[in-house]
Amino acid sequence: MKVKDIISKFREELVGIYSFDELDQILFLVLESELKFKRTDLVLQADRKLHIHESLRLNEILGNLQRGMPLQYVLGHAWFDGMKFYVNQDVLIPRQETEELVNWIHSSILPESSMAYGKCLDIGTGSGCIAISLKKRMHFLSVTGLDISEKAIAVASKNSKDLGVPVSWCVGDILHWEKMREETPMIRDQEFDVIVSNPPYVMQTEKSHMESRVTDFEPHSALFVSDADPLIFYRKISEFAFHTLKAGAYLYFEINEAKGEDVTELMEKAGFQDIEVRKDLQEKNRMVRARKV
Repeated sequence: MKVKDIISKFREELVGIYSFDELDQILFLVLESELKFKRTDLVLQADRKLHIHESLRLNEILGNLQRGMPLQYVLGHAWFDGMKFYVNQDVLIPRQETEELVNWIHSSILPESSMAYGKCLDIGTGSGCIAISLKKRMHFLSVTGLDISEKAIAVASKNSKDLGVPVSWCVGDILHWEKMREETPMIRDQEFDVIVSNPPYVMQTEKSHMESRVTDFEPHSALFVSDADPLIFYRKISEFAFHTLKAGAYLYFEINEAKGEDVTELMEKAGFQDIEVRKDLQEKNRMVRARKV
């Protein structure tokens, strides 16, 4: 089988699942990842014969894409903040709007401020993309990533090592933060300069409007919350943050676009001030910041 044959096979068997533009992008990303192709190689090396192991791997990828598996899981990596993160189905795929949250935090911490040398906690760290990106950008910041999932922490730890960015990791349940704080040495008696979280915020009633490649493959515990109490993570994290942030320090959230006002009200009740909601590049309410006075 030649390169042009596998290209034709991908196009024929994935038509109807992906648009033509998506297919072109997928083909390039697959061949870039597996054959180290540049875009011009799609033409220049079209007649190159595939080795048996290459053919087997590309057909395996095709089968997974036919099942609707997201490309990032198929290839085993996702790009975030200019870095290549290992991902599997134990963690959410990093998204562009979360990069905007990282940008906001980074732009708010001046290099000469005491906060630049302070402590940051990322709650619900998943792949570790937020924690690692913040540490990569601000070397003197001490960063810890927390997640309830040991499997997620294993992914985050691998990313930290692979990318050469030192971050501390710990397992803990933020919904029972008082007990967790008491039992977790990395958290106990600590005061933080920044706390950030991208917690589960998609309501169950929204599931039917989402793509199956998300609902069928990404971890539901990191995505969905009960319709009966959709802000439970924001409430518990706000309580925890108010007890563990230094005076003048900030709490950052990524939020459900429909919950900006509700999260603002919740944070006010928790005792935070100077609350600001920001939109993402799609002009949707996506991030919130609040200060502990």
